[in-house]
Amino acid sequence: PPTSQIRPGLSQKAIAEKQTQFKNVATAQKQIAVHKEMSECDKALHALLDRKLQDVRNRFA
Repeated sequence: PPTSQIRPGLSQKAIAEKQTQFKNVATAQKQIAVHKEMSECDKALHALLDRKLQDVRNRFA
């Protein structure tokens, strides 16, 4: 049974590594989600600014 003594340590290390990978993936997904939200906000802001600019142009046209 020396192998049964070695295996738990290995599997625990493997589990820890997998958990770290999952955390990294989750973090990356969160960052992507935040980035998407930010770009959506940017688009909305640009659209708003474009409309305002168009209003100003129309006023002086």
